[in-house]
Amino acid sequence: MPTDPRTDPLRFAYWVPNVSGGLVTSTIEQRTDWSFDYNRKLARLAERAGFEYALSQVRYTASYGAEYQHESTSFSLALLLATERLKVIAAIHPGLWHPGVLAKWVATADHLSNGRVAVNVVSGWFKDEFRQLGEPWLEHDERYRRSAEFIQALKLIWTSEDAQLGGDFYRIRDFNLKPKPLSWPGRPHPEIFQGGNSSAARLNGGRYSDWYFSNGKSFEGVQEQLDDLKRISAEAARTDGPRFGLNGFVIVRDTEQEAKDTLREIIAKAHVEAVEGFGAAVKQAGQSTSDKKGMWADSSFEDLVQYNDGFRTQLIGTPEQVARRIIDYRKLGVDLILTGFLHYHEEVERFGRDVLPIVRELEIENGLDPAAVPDPAEGLSHEGPVLTAAG
Repeated sequence: MPTDPRTDPLRFAYWVPNVSGGLVTSTIEQRTDWSFDYNRKLARLAERAGFEYALSQVRYTASYGAEYQHESTSFSLALLLATERLKVIAAIHPGLWHPGVLAKWVATADHLSNGRVAVNVVSGWFKDEFRQLGEPWLEHDERYRRSAEFIQALKLIWTSEDAQLGGDFYRIRDFNLKPKPLSWPGRPHPEIFQGGNSSAARLNGGRYSDWYFSNGKSFEGVQEQLDDLKRISAEAARTDGPRFGLNGFVIVRDTEQEAKDTLREIIAKAHVEAVEGFGAAVKQAGQSTSDKKGMWADSSFEDLVQYNDGFRTQLIGTPEQVARRIIDYRKLGVDLILTGFLHYHEEVERFGRDVLPIVRELEIENGLDPAAVPDPAEGLSHEGPVLTAAG
């Protein structure tokens, strides 16, 4: 269920740069590398800095500045085994995975990592990935209907014996997964994240997902989505979610002017052909929704230079300015900030050193129990993993 700002601290995640090209489609210098050695060091830096989650990206073929890609699930498992507290969210595509096969992979990864794996169900926006692999490309709302069944299948397989599902996309008969993933109070199964801004995405989030990821948005855009998710959850008689994660590209500098100058340089050096190509692909996907409200449907060229609209969240300025804006999003109901950076190693460290302490101080000023403030050396606590009865 959504976290309570009085008793639950805001969570922080970062985009794993497991594809080449960095997090902005620009020729500006990005001291970020897609190699495993770089990412292993980054993951360890991030968990020491106070990040709770890392989200791997899923790309299967070269596209729009991402020439090379490491596969998300294997890369996620490697990062889990290289860290002690960090939770890693593996992004996957229904249509390229069967839910039973993924459920088995997650259960194994969960045991190997002591309960730190999660999944991000990506309905898909890049038609060529499916076409080149000879898989059918469904229309927008059908892709989300398939994702809804996929999420339901995962939950059934992880939590029940002899799972049964007779859907339009998946049919599961008497399937009993052993061992089950680890579970404990508040975490009956590995967390399921799902992104999107469209009405179909909101229906899935409100009805089925543990977490709903949004592209970068203003305060007004976030509030509109939160209100819609609450309505959908209430109609589905849900009391357990979803929690809300917001994407934001972070530029922290000593002065506001330096931060704004960096943003201007990123956009001025944008790789125009790649940004326009990406924009054409994703806007077609967003505008193909029944109500034209899909992700990226109204994104400008400048927005798309950061390919998940991260500039729109405006986490750009001095440490205090960024921290205060983060708290304003928290007051609306945002439970997690999903961050991207220009120079990951240096800027993740600085975020943990200069921004997070201010965020925690402001949370306490706004009523957070000081005992709930996480110690970066220990991470956010839980009652500890235990095997399910079937495990």
